[in-house]
Amino acid sequence: MATAKGPPATVEPRSAEGDKLLASYLQDISESTPLSSPQEADLARRIRRGNEEARNRLVEANLRFVVAVSKQYQGRGLTLAELISAGNVGLITAAERFDEKRGFKFISYAVWWVRQGIMKSLTEQSTVRVPLSRVDMLSKVCRTLAELQHAGEPPSIVRVAEKLDCRVEEVEQALAVSHAVRSLDAPFEGSEGDGVFNLLDCLSDQQP
Repeated sequence: MATAKGPPATVEPRSAEGDKLLASYLQDISESTPLSSPQEADLARRIRRGNEEARNRLVEANLRFVVAVSKQYQGRGLTLAELISAGNVGLITAAERFDEKRGFKFISYAVWWVRQGIMKSLTEQSTVRVPLSRVDMLSKVCRTLAELQHAGEPPSIVRVAEKLDCRVEEVEQALAVSHAVRSLDAPFEGSEGDGVFNLLDCLSDQQP
């Protein structure tokens, strides 16, 4: 499967050469042209028919957005190049799943997947254990995401924070609880009698 443009994985992100390649990449994507809603809808229909060129076009038109989101996560253990690469994986997933008939702009839909791609990479590389008490908060976050999804709202960390009357950082920290159990698919038990489940199941239940 073709992938979105991104800083080459074979180049050390912290090296001088890596910095030059990242600068070149940022320059290249700065020239991309935004898509109109009708263009996004047309590409989405073609993607569902298996058109890889349409998927790549939708992805490439939104690479600058991934950079903007990635910059919000700097200083947490990954370089900007690594964050962008992780976000691009999420963007590709969003392009493959986007349904224009639901009335959302692609970018409103894609932000969830971009953030999840980045958060997954951050938790996988982290060596700092999160208190298991965060599992309770994660359970609340998952339930709120389900409620928003049922109501037809696009998934949003900001909206979850509003519903739970907490800070955005608390929601992000709850989602990062996965590294306390070593992996996204490791089982853990909810604190309210939910039984054993895992973060990946929880998030997949809330997928837009």
